[in-house]
Amino acid sequence: MSVSKGRKKAHSTSFDSKLWPVHAMIVSRSASHIASTLSAQQRINALAEALAEVAKDFGDDAIEGFLIAMKSWFAQREYGAAIELVGYFQEHGRLPETAPQPQTGRRVSRGGSKDANAPSLRAP
Repeated sequence: MSVSKGRKKAHSTSFDSKLWPVHAMIVSRSASHIASTLSAQQRINALAEALAEVAKDFGDDAIEGFLIAMKSWFAQREYGAAIELVGYFQEHGRLPETAPQPQTGRRVSRGGSKDANAPSLRAP
């Protein structure tokens, strides 16, 4: 589909998922991806990818409308962690940094077969 530069620019200044079905699809797809993540870092990465896609396809001016639509999608589904993440980006203009997970080295044994001090269940 060919779109003239003037028309593309007009769409880039307004991201409205209630008016444009393609915008609604992008919100739904991105929000679903974010909601399916299992960790805070994955959620941050998924939102970063979504923001980059919207900025590339619709321009930086579309980001705020996209975030409003995302926040509404998450609010309807009571997905608090994602609402907080979007709110953080709206307030600070950037994504949060997560603290690195501590490296524990070896896993603490609970008396399993790898514990050298545990009595063997095998016949000598």
